[in-house]
Amino acid sequence: MFRTLRPMQFVCPAALAMLVIGFVDEAQAQTTAIMGVTFEKTGSCTISTNHLVFGSANEAFAVLTVDCQAGLAFQIGIGPGSQSVVNTTRRMLGADGTSHLPYKIYKDASRTQEWGDATCGGPSCGSLATIPGTAYSGTGTGSFESIPVYGQVVPPAGLPAQAYTDTVTVAIAF
Repeated sequence: MFRTLRPMQFVCPAALAMLVIGFVDEAQAQTTAIMGVTFEKTGSCTISTNHLVFGSANEAFAVLTVDCQAGLAFQIGIGPGSQSVVNTTRRMLGADGTSHLPYKIYKDASRTQEWGDATCGGPSCGSLATIPGTAYSGTGTGSFESIPVYGQVVPPAGLPAQAYTDTVTVAIAF
């Protein structure tokens, strides 16, 4: 007596599994790409100033306000001013356009630490580096800090009575 065989009886289960797997792989085809991942931590600082006003006194006081990211080291240099520097001293120009009043800027109230631009360095400081003394160095706190600025003039004999002005660049490097 002959038996009739069904076609499924001749298919090996492993072959059936390979067929199913092959079908799944082909249905879920994929391609890959490589993605680069980078991170650059940059710091930030802002600075603002008020005017150093002598009035008719020989000494003046102003404040720089600095806000630097916490832990970020910074330096503040104060440039030579808009008038030519003579003997490494800043000068204000009189209203007459010819008279000059020499002055100095200091980091301390006793006016012994001249505030220069020599150690400022970096592209944000421009052409600063002609005034002796050092830049102010600090480390950011993540909040606004007030940094005092002290000025002093010693009017030369025979200086005409008039208004004298100058403009300096205050640069922060971080």
